[in-house]
Amino acid sequence: MTPRKSYYEVLGVTKEATLPEIRKGYRTALLASHPDKKFTSSGSGQLQSDISVIQDAYKVLSDSEMRLEYDNDLQSVLELNHKIELLGEALEVMTLDEFEEVEINGEIEWCKDCPRCTQKHSFVLSGDHLEAGMSYNNQNDEDLSYEIVIQCSSCSLWLKVKYYDLEGEDGEEL
Repeated sequence: MTPRKSYYEVLGVTKEATLPEIRKGYRTALLASHPDKKFTSSGSGQLQSDISVIQDAYKVLSDSEMRLEYDNDLQSVLELNHKIELLGEALEVMTLDEFEEVEINGEIEWCKDCPRCTQKHSFVLSGDHLEAGMSYNNQNDEDLSYEIVIQCSSCSLWLKVKYYDLEGEDGEEL
């Protein structure tokens, strides 16, 4: 899923843009989305959607009251995103070594009982989950490090699980 662009990004202007700069950005964005200027494999539906977003952006940013309300909403979203990032740093951190390795239906999964509600195997990670994890840079680690955030299936506890890529370039485990 691609993150949604702000109206400022849609028109290619800064938050401090003046009305003439917004008009210029609007014209430029419309021209860039013109069917003769833009090839799209997704058909005219996507093109109509692009033009609609450009028109909405211009309508909001060119009206001072609507723009002020939009800026306030945008600021609220940014603050919420920042709080979520901070929350991620406050999570209990565990390593994959602290999970029990279990074979389920011929697949290896890593399970852990919840330390809060004590539900058995309420944290489950599959190979697909681990492949989707985010890499992070830790200068103390020699191997490539990853982390994933998961929630207990029975309560609201979240864990940050750190693990390492222990496979060599040829795919064999080290």
